[in-house]
Amino acid sequence: MAISSFLLLLFARALFTLPLAPAHVHPLLRATQQDGFRTELRRRDSNLPISKRFQNSFLRARYLASKAGEGKGEAIPGIPMTDVGSAFTMPLLLGTPPQRMDVLFDTGSDLVWVQCLPSAANRFNYTQSSTFHTVSCSDACSHFNDYCLYSCEYQYQYGGGGATSGLVVTETVSLRTSNATTSKFSDILVGCSLSSSGFPNLDGVAGFGRGQVSLITQLSDSIGNKFSYCLSPLNHPSPFFYGSAAPVHASNAQSTPLLTRDGDETFYFVNLTSVSADGYTISMPHSDLDSSVGTIFDSGTTLTFLPLGVYIQVISVFSRRINLPLVNGTSVGLDLCYNISLQRDYTFPSLALHFPDAWMNLHQDNYIIVPSRADAEAWNESVACLAIMSSASIGINIIGNVMQEGYHIMFDNEKSTVTFAPASCSEL
Repeated sequence: MAISSFLLLLFARALFTLPLAPAHVHPLLRATQQDGFRTELRRRDSNLPISKRFQNSFLRARYLASKAGEGKGEAIPGIPMTDVGSAFTMPLLLGTPPQRMDVLFDTGSDLVWVQCLPSAANRFNYTQSSTFHTVSCSDACSHFNDYCLYSCEYQYQYGGGGATSGLVVTETVSLRTSNATTSKFSDILVGCSLSSSGFPNLDGVAGFGRGQVSLITQLSDSIGNKFSYCLSPLNHPSPFFYGSAAPVHASNAQSTPLLTRDGDETFYFVNLTSVSADGYTISMPHSDLDSSVGTIFDSGTTLTFLPLGVYIQVISVFSRRINLPLVNGTSVGLDLCYNISLQRDYTFPSLALHFPDAWMNLHQDNYIIVPSRADAEAWNESVACLAIMSSASIGINIIGNVMQEGYHIMFDNEKSTVTFAPASCSEL
């Protein structure tokens, strides 16, 4: 994967007819002042069979555990990054004049990068941008590489067989809002990928983690280091808010602190203290209450993963409470499924998540999934499944995107808090 600076420069110059723009030496931030604004996320996995989405959840969870340094997480060789990447895409307008790139929105990584190779399906043609500049061996380069010879390079491993390397550049990033206006931000650090693997039909990735080079961190001087979203069901756009548009204004909004972990600056960790199933409180294991562990809010994982002991108790409560025929859920990768053919409006036991100073009283759709017949061809009946699994084989606890649906959730990195409230996403 390593490419020398000299070869990178020769390669880039051979590929394109125009010379590279002069290298810039400048700090990490940046841009003109902007108010908050609204854009949209689109699910990229909405056409996948539900079994494939659940399989991807396990791959994603293992990737996050590996990145977080947990012992049971490991790289997954041969698996495309599109199988362990984010479930959502967002439009990113790059350069001057703007070129549209549909990139993965990823709260589990920091780097912002786009394809620059002519062989890529939709690459960024930097020769057509008047605001493209390579980055010199400056302080900014230290966030990407400890060694710099001519121009700043980057190499980034995603752990799922996905990797990218190329030149660190600065560009103007434009974010188009839902009312067709555009907000522009100059001198944003972006990876111009000259070599990548595991990214078929992918324009790039927009990392929204808590690290120094993530998009939201780079925008922080302009719009504040906070964003929010409200995840909608499949095939519906999900509103996404930046800066002053991000706060959750509902009267029933609650906040809980974000945790800081030694050696990790990317993930959105919270302290999940207990889970309530049908009113029965199940405490998290003591080790998971430690501030060095925590539970991740992740937009790219479909399922929710809880510690084995908590998961077993949730299963036990549901099994005692539910009076429906059991169905083998292995065809879709889940443990607990029921036949609801005769009772499609069946009310399942309640479920709630408890954090310091906050709790989420979940809607049934946040933890019960009803696969379509096309998703579960082996079944001749309507089925409902619990969208929660044990984290025992993963090594990390995750609140997935199904459990986040129908909540307006704000991540405020300035105050180190997560704020949420139930919402009708289409009305935000």
